[in-house]
Amino acid sequence: MNRLEEFKDELETCFGTSCGFCERGCPVYQSLKVKTLCMKGRNRTMLGLLQGRFEITPAVVEAAFECTLCG
Repeated sequence: MNRLEEFKDELETCFGTSCGFCERGCPVYQSLKVKTLCMKGRNRTMLGLLQGRFEITPAVVEAAFECTLCG
């Protein structure tokens, strides 16, 4: 398995859980209540980009830079 496949597997690992830990600990999510702004949402976005499901848009870039990098 190459590194990209390993990275995709790590992204998919988060989707199998429903702990919500990333939502509870994310100050941006707590303030705005937008699922794509917590880590699970960012992981889904990244996986979608890697799988070619959609393209990088201004909205995707804006969401990426909303992160405070606290975790």
